[in-house]
Amino acid sequence: LIRIVSLAHLEGFYYRPRVDLELLSQYSKGLIALSSCLSSPIAREILNRNDEGAKRWAATISEIMGKGNFYLELQDHGLEEQKQVNEALCQLAKELNLPLVVTNDVHYVRREDAKAQEVLLKINTDADSSYRMHFETDQFYLKSPEEMFSLFGSNESALRATVEIAERCNLVIKLGEPRLPRYDCPNGMEPNLYLRKLCEEGMRYRYGQPSEEVRKRLEYELSVIAQKGYSSYFLIVWDIVQHAKSKGIMVGPGRGSAAGCLVAYLLGITNIDPLKYGLMFERFLNPERQSTPDIDLDFPDARRDEIIDYVTKRYGRDKVAQIVTFGTLQAKAAIRDVGRVLKVEPELVDKVAKLIQERMSIEEAVEHSFELQELLSSNEKVRELIDTAKRIEGLARHASTHPCGVVIGDRPLIEIVPLRRSTDGEGVITQYDGASVEKVGLVKMDFLGLRNSTIISRTIELVRERRGIEIDINSIDLNDKRTYEMLSGGHSVGVFQLESKGMRQLLRDLKPDRFEHLVPLVALYRPGPMDDIPKFIAGRHGKPIEYMHPKLESILKETFGVMLYQEQVMMIAHELAGFSMPQAEILMRAMGKKKVELMEQMRSKFIEGAVAKGIEREAAERIFERMSAFAKYAFNKSHSAAYALVAYQTAYLKANFTLEYMACLLTAYKGFRNKIVSALNECRRMGIPILPPDINKSYCDFVVEGDGIRFALSAIKNVGETTARAIVEERERNGAYKSIFDFAKRVPPHAVNRGALESLIKVGAFDSLHRNRNQLLMAISDERSPILHALRSQPRLTATIGTLFDTHLEESFQIPLPNVPDVPITQKRKWEQDLMGFMIQCNLHDELPEEVRKEITHEIASLEEAEGRNVTVVGFITSLRKKMSKKNTPIAFLRIADHTGEVETVLFSEACEKYADDLQEGKLVLVRGRVQHRKVETKGEEEEGREHASGDVEVSIICEELNSVESFSKASVEGRQQRSDDKKQPAEVKDAKTLQILARADEFDEERLRKLHKILWAYKGDMKVEIIVEDGDRRRKVLLKNLKVNGSDELLRLLREMFGEERVRVE
Repeated sequence: LIRIVSLAHLEGFYYRPRVDLELLSQYSKGLIALSSCLSSPIAREILNRNDEGAKRWAATISEIMGKGNFYLELQDHGLEEQKQVNEALCQLAKELNLPLVVTNDVHYVRREDAKAQEVLLKINTDADSSYRMHFETDQFYLKSPEEMFSLFGSNESALRATVEIAERCNLVIKLGEPRLPRYDCPNGMEPNLYLRKLCEEGMRYRYGQPSEEVRKRLEYELSVIAQKGYSSYFLIVWDIVQHAKSKGIMVGPGRGSAAGCLVAYLLGITNIDPLKYGLMFERFLNPERQSTPDIDLDFPDARRDEIIDYVTKRYGRDKVAQIVTFGTLQAKAAIRDVGRVLKVEPELVDKVAKLIQERMSIEEAVEHSFELQELLSSNEKVRELIDTAKRIEGLARHASTHPCGVVIGDRPLIEIVPLRRSTDGEGVITQYDGASVEKVGLVKMDFLGLRNSTIISRTIELVRERRGIEIDINSIDLNDKRTYEMLSGGHSVGVFQLESKGMRQLLRDLKPDRFEHLVPLVALYRPGPMDDIPKFIAGRHGKPIEYMHPKLESILKETFGVMLYQEQVMMIAHELAGFSMPQAEILMRAMGKKKVELMEQMRSKFIEGAVAKGIEREAAERIFERMSAFAKYAFNKSHSAAYALVAYQTAYLKANFTLEYMACLLTAYKGFRNKIVSALNECRRMGIPILPPDINKSYCDFVVEGDGIRFALSAIKNVGETTARAIVEERERNGAYKSIFDFAKRVPPHAVNRGALESLIKVGAFDSLHRNRNQLLMAISDERSPILHALRSQPRLTATIGTLFDTHLEESFQIPLPNVPDVPITQKRKWEQDLMGFMIQCNLHDELPEEVRKEITHEIASLEEAEGRNVTVVGFITSLRKKMSKKNTPIAFLRIADHTGEVETVLFSEACEKYADDLQEGKLVLVRGRVQHRKVETKGEEEEGREHASGDVEVSIICEELNSVESFSKASVEGRQQRSDDKKQPAEVKDAKTLQILARADEFDEERLRKLHKILWAYKGDMKVEIIVEDGDRRRKVLLKNLKVNGSDELLRLLREMFGEERVRVE
């Protein structure tokens, strides 16, 4: 049956999987077949009044299946056609001596689900199509024996046949029995022995002369692996890692509980020492629990397919497959889809959907929302909407390929699991999902294509190319001073797992100065443990730590008294109550999953064990309760340590090879506008110039150019990878472009369309050839433009012009351009913002009238640090959405962008009406209002941290006043009342003339001066800067004539970090 289902997908698929008679003949042995519903060939022949055709089909299938293995199927769903078919089938049964069986075509479980099924079909097809599948009655459900008897009581033999068929079906699928492929060891060596040999070699490489502790741990792990029969599995993983390394494919240092396995470390599968960092093997593989090993491998995302290709060739195409995953209808999506099908007003659907919080079921949302309850009780449409949505919530909506799961079988997979084509039609995937695949004994491997692995790998390549330095990322100094200085300053934008606002603040407070300080951060910055952050930081900085019991000190000391890791729960059970480590792991899992019955059994065992070890019963009970409450938040220390290592690696590269790292980071962020803007702002902060896109200097990706980074062509909206690659390849083959016409006639036909060309012009990519962007845009505004003609048909145009002039086309051939003035600079900035997400070529504030500049208190990027404050910002309205509130008053949602980023701005009814004339997309406006932060749940990239989620903030401005810059600059600003408690930068900066920095002469080495220059350059404005240099008893004043700053909070904070709190002031 598995073969038939698989081959129907792999070989017979045409719009749907199909089985022909030849395939059925080949695999019919041991199967029973039923004639099926009204869609079957037999029923269709009957309905077409071709009784002989129906008879031929029935006789053929009966012959294929064998005597007694083919039944004619009677059904009754209240359809007239079925009465006709049933009569004919009864006659056929007599003529061919075939048994009858009664069934119901079950498409849903209960009769009341009929409407939900119809809605689901409409969701998955064209809801209004007359050709889509639908059911004419509500009878396609799982009917009771009584209901079936009432329909077919006169045909008892057909009713009894259902029981006969069920009794004849005796298939037993073995579950939980591992089906591991055997690794072919050299010289016929046994896998257990070969694994030991490799581990002993790895032990000498990792430890030189290994200690007794290392030897004992290795012996223990090898014995458990051998006992469970997993030696071949480790050898296969080792083989994959070795292949990757031999091909120059970077392999991550490990993730998850596998980082706690010494064998994996010795084989080079992981790269973090489990003994040094106290990581536990039992958390990975417990000898007392039925569990399969789970080693996830991280590769650069661009090279993951190479690994799958190797595994497929190495172990056999028929034994390797990726795994299916099913996308399910979540609560909000169910509401929106059902609303669309039922034709409920979009505004009402939107209102209901927004009352459902993320990760909450519809049932839970109704329970927690008074407003939703009111809507349910008062609105019939909402009742129907919610009732129908609840019935389809959680159902599978579509199948796709799991982003990382792969299985390798010990024999052809078609003998174990049903298979199908992947959604792209290229590969093969299982029809079972990951959990089911493991239940039938296949071991799932996760090959993750990670963006961060790509960033690290490309940075290493770029450093090698530019500087001739070879970086072994697995051997970098884990005590690098520059790295910890950067992290302690909270400058972790672009650093794996450490870049959120909250994490940056935690780094500033914690001031980590060794790797052991980073390991807890990933585990600490999560719901639950976050409450203990103040206690953790106080302990880190030497404050006394209180423990519930003195015996807890040795276990919780590394986390400053905070219970943080699952492994700590295990150690408490082991050290305080005498549990074996495997038993402690079972207790930890029971607590984490709230298995009440098992926890009660373990509770008495824990308390009695603790009392036997001299701990008071009351204290033991308190400790157990604390462990229970904490366990659901506990984090896997091995996972935390592995993530901390990747975080450190990215921080190290950023701190020491900044230009190369930021270029690779920006390239990796292409397509993620917010991330690009964040990284570009970080470059600004560090004084790295971002060079504008240039048709002759830019590449497909971001590249280092001098001391700056050149913007990528493919990161421009409407351009993309294919177009950018074609532009660069032609330039590298035949030299720089000399004009826009030269460009148009040289790029491959149809590689660059009109939209892409417009975008390139608008962002200034042709500025080095022709500075008037408006002229170029006007030149391609007419469909008859020679430039557009050249773009679409270069060979023909070249030949035509060459023939006309009886010569080769001269390089100097020029198209006359319209005589029009260029667009204003503000329009150029708006184009840059729209098409690149960032105003690269300037500080927008520099180009504003002085009276407007004086009003600005913050750049948009700095609003993260301004929660609850009244601020004034200036920017373009990049998007505008209006709606009516629950009280039927207007609300406007704007996105305002300056040269540092974007922020949502909300105008409620009064402000919405008052400033309606200025609410236009593209308008440059001055906005006053209060900053509001909303906590949101942010999940790391799916491939980068499926277990890790942390709270971050979404910033918005509640607008109190909005004016176009044009009208504001014309109006008198005399006597304008101060509206903001944060007006004009901080209070100390208000009306200030000069920023003073007091510094000692010995503080100014070349590197420090360069750093100071970068910081001041990044915060340019109108305020003078004066440096007072102390040299012994003498003082010297230096006024920086060519560099003025904006005096913002962020600038003052950076300077005070550099020179000291009291040595930076505003006079």
